Amino acid sequence: MSSKVTKLVIGKGKTTGDEKTGWIKRYYEVEVLIEDEHDIEIMKANVEGLIDGWLGKPVEAKPKPQEPTGKPEAPMEIEQCFPKELVELLNFEDQGNWIRVSPKQFLGSDNFARVLAIVHDLKGEYISAGKGSHFRIPKVEG
Repeated sequence: MSSKVTKLVIGKGKTTGDEKTGWIKRYYEVEVLIEDEHDIEIMKANVEGLIDGWLGKPVEAKPKPQEPTGKPEAPMEIEQCFPKELVELLNFEDQGNWIRVSPKQFLGSDNFARVLAIVHDLKGEYISAGKGSHFRIPKVEG
């Protein structure tokens, strides 16, 4: 009898604080349906990066890239919101009301979390679609 993996469940938590101010425990669990078993490692890394972003994984203190005023209107303005080392890993496409940001290659959980944090700052979201997974950021209206 052979078995096929059809679902992946990943959970992560983080406790912060101290005895004086109190402890704050946060836990997130994400369930992903697997269409192609060969995508398991990619999906695992993407979900871990997503959860790490939610948990506010500390990132080294680096100067924040200059952000354009208001919400970005074009792919070039979106690129300015990302550090150069991330821009080199991403494609930026104008899709009408949205800018689609997709990886050129596997990002790994740390880079995924960094990209996700910037996308969330720009009121964007992550679209999980297997190999077609991407981020999308709304454009300025009018």
